[in-house]
Amino acid sequence: MSLSDPLHGSIKFFNDQKLFGFFTPDVLRPDGKDIFFHRDNCEDVRESEIVVGELEFIIGSQLERQPKKTARVVFIVEEKTRGPSAFQWTYEDLWDKRMQIINARPKPDELYCHVVDGGNANNDYKKTIVWDGWRAALETYLTNARPDLSPESNVYLEELRAHGWERMWHPANWHPAYKTQDASGDVGDGEINVEEVFRRLKALGTPG
Repeated sequence: MSLSDPLHGSIKFFNDQKLFGFFTPDVLRPDGKDIFFHRDNCEDVRESEIVVGELEFIIGSQLERQPKKTARVVFIVEEKTRGPSAFQWTYEDLWDKRMQIINARPKPDELYCHVVDGGNANNDYKKTIVWDGWRAALETYLTNARPDLSPESNVYLEELRAHGWERMWHPANWHPAYKTQDASGDVGDGEINVEEVFRRLKALGTPG
């Protein structure tokens, strides 16, 4: 099976009854053919688990948005005997939104790391590493600057992402100054604004 890299284009035609249509790629093919597509092949995308900084389609994550003529799309072409066909595709605005999240993250050699130290006799908080960047940069920092706080040691490790927290739960004895919690220690379901988190961390002292 021969697949192309992700290509950009627009919807030229869509049949509401048969649920198929054609894309016109921005860069026209040498054979001048448009790209056949089916609505069921429209999927969500996420950051690739294999290639850093690139997106991949999420198999089985069919999007319900109805295709409209002239809508902008991103697609992967499969060459078939009947002609080129969109193996997977998504909407360009969704693709761009996911790419903005990736581009907002630090570069591989950049790292934000703040260590929230343990509490006192009245507040038994574990030490917590709050970081944003690439895992390799964090491991290098901990090895060289804070060997006492390796990820395998008795600390919490919390990763920030450009769109919010990677994980939304935490134990009751996490430091409340950077992540709100109610009396039961439950953080709730809402995302926390990253800028607010950095403000709280700054108030705690110098980043570690």
